Amino acid sequence: MDTPETVAFDVGGKLFRVSRNLIEQYSDTMLGKIASETWQRGSSAVVFIDRDGDLFAHVLNYLRYGSIVLPVLISREMFDREMDYYGIITDVNTHTIKQESSFHALELVKNKLEDAELEHDMFLIAVHAYHKFMTGKRLCFFNEDSNIGLCRNPCVHSSNRRLNAKQILKDNLKAYYGIDAWSITFSQAKRTSLFGDRSPGPPFGVNLHLANPAERPNANLIKSGLLKKGEWYCICTTKNPVGSNKCLACETAKPAQLA
Repeated sequence: MDTPETVAFDVGGKLFRVSRNLIEQYSDTMLGKIASETWQRGSSAVVFIDRDGDLFAHVLNYLRYGSIVLPVLISREMFDREMDYYGIITDVNTHTIKQESSFHALELVKNKLEDAELEHDMFLIAVHAYHKFMTGKRLCFFNEDSNIGLCRNPCVHSSNRRLNAKQILKDNLKAYYGIDAWSITFSQAKRTSLFGDRSPGPPFGVNLHLANPAERPNANLIKSGLLKKGEWYCICTTKNPVGSNKCLACETAKPAQLA
């Protein structure tokens, strides 16, 4: 009878299937002996172990990689207790078992929370921008007094996260409403009102220049000879010269499609 290539452990109600190759590297441990007995019987039955399944997952990872960084909620004492139970010997002075710092864990949670808030806020801005677009507006502006339910002032995010926010907002407008965002700008608005308790930071402004994909007025004007190549019209109807990257009148950035 062929020897199975894996052994299945039910540890505290959680199922783990482990390769024979890994277990045989630790033949002197409790796990190795249990697996050997199971294979000798030619059995493929699941082996039940009355221990914590979550901790067992970390024990397996240690066996696989030879080192581990324990999450902040799992103490070194808890892990050592499980290792002793399974008969896995480690050097107390080894650096292969490390503890994740609480600061690092909090940073990860903070970053995930900010990412979720960013997704939420950019979706809300896209929804409200669409409503304005449907009333004929192509230049939209939102600030701390717009009361659209934002979690956070966009200007307090890092520069990389703000770039990501612009792409998320642009993708939302395109995916859900078929609208192009020719330009998106986050800026400090010249206002004196406070944003609110959940949105720290200075007052802000979000500017969007929107258009249907089929709307290419500047390209049409160039074809008709009303504009020279490189000249462009802003949404405020100002004609801007070749080489200008901002509107001479309202300072709106030149749409990326025209660059």
